[in-house]
Amino acid sequence: MISSRGKTDPALAELLSLREKAVRSGGQAAGMPAEEDEAELSPTAPLAPEEKKAPATGFILVHMASNTGFAVPPSGLLCGSSSACDLVIEEPQISRNHCYITIKRDRLFLKDLSKNGCSVGALGAGEADLLRLPRDTEVEIKLGRVISLAGVRFLLIRGEEVQ
Repeated sequence: MISSRGKTDPALAELLSLREKAVRSGGQAAGMPAEEDEAELSPTAPLAPEEKKAPATGFILVHMASNTGFAVPPSGLLCGSSSACDLVIEEPQISRNHCYITIKRDRLFLKDLSKNGCSVGALGAGEADLLRLPRDTEVEIKLGRVISLAGVRFLLIRGEEVQ
């Protein structure tokens, strides 16, 4: 199970619905670059209910198995199995603090904090075809790439401003 300390915005839900329809029809998903487009993605955590909202970055982390999206906040997104994480992933292979996603100058970076690893690759790539990221090193992740956190896959997209 995957959960967040924030809530999903209706605009984000609509974007994910459009992405799912495009993927089913074999078309280009909303918010994803064309193959030749090397646009970059940046992280933001889901917005907490009834709190003053930080400016949205437009970057979204989509859990591929459930098609659930999580907006990445300007402050970054800590992912792991600990209840203290911004994005809680309750899977046995996920470390308490598995990775940290940050945004710097409108670019997304991922730092692997785990023992079980993080990998990145193209949409549609098999687990064996993903590139394993070095531990404790920030690596830039491009828009439209898949990241695997010890086998739990997410797609990085950019959507409309989520407010």
